[in-house]
Amino acid sequence: MVIVDEDVKQYIHVHPASADTTTFNAHFSKPGMYKIWVEFKFADGVHAYSFVLEVK
Repeated sequence: MVIVDEDVKQYIHVHPASADTTTFNAHFSKPGMYKIWVEFKFADGVHAYSFVLEVK
């Protein structure tokens, strides 16, 4: 998973907490809007998803 803040000044790269879960633990140093991209590999290929998250 890759996360950037709204100013694209903070970059966070996170791996899953374990090989058999889709749990990610990320630390956000300040409130604001963040864009998140995550990729999952399934039998038929790699699927990418993006999200926007507001951290308060």
